Amino acid sequence: DDAPVLPVTAPSPPLAPPLTPVTKAANKKALIVGINYLTWSQGKLGGCINDANNMYTLLTTHFGFPETNVLKLTDDAEDPSLMPTTANIRKGFEW
Repeated sequence: DDAPVLPVTAPSPPLAPPLTPVTKAANKKALIVGINYLTWSQGKLGGCINDANNMYTLLTTHFGFPETNVLKLTDDAEDPSLMPTTANIRKGFEW
């Protein structure tokens, strides 16, 4: 027999499944903090508030979190209770 011997290869592992939207996340809560240090003259960051806004949208539209179950603290908030102060972040952990 002069037939060529073909190498045996293991099957490829399956690809990770795509994210599947969750229909209900009523028993879950999320605390999102975005700090750009807007009032600092040095050390300002860019994009942190935008990231927080995007995460809020992802959780509420794709993963089924009710808006009332997501607390977003950013340093551009007009409401002092939604500013990312130490006290508000600690309250968020207990919320």
